Amino acid sequence: MSRSLCPDWPRRRALAMLAALLAFALPSSLDQIGAIAACAAIGWPFVRMPPREVLLHRPFGVPTAAAVAALVLFALLLLGLPLAAVKAAATSPRRAGRRRTSPARG
Repeated sequence: MSRSLCPDWPRRRALAMLAALLAFALPSSLDQIGAIAACAAIGWPFVRMPPREVLLHRPFGVPTAAAVAALVLFALLLLGLPLAAVKAAATSPRRAGRRRTSPARG
């Protein structure tokens, strides 16, 4: 798969491997997204696509407003769910490993 998606070894494959290694090494989902974004930012100036001829616009049958709404919803879920999980984990009491003790009867 890497041969078809990353035909130029020194650039794209190396950055893809670096992003994958960082994503596996970092524990948090936000860290993984940050690692992939950092590799994308590093690679942006180095990866140049050859110019292609302009194609005619072909509508796909989805209104622009619906496409933008889906993109915004995707971004909110991508960033919001990990943040909500971190916040929920920070505010909930951790009961694993604790035993309930009954009050001493005297």
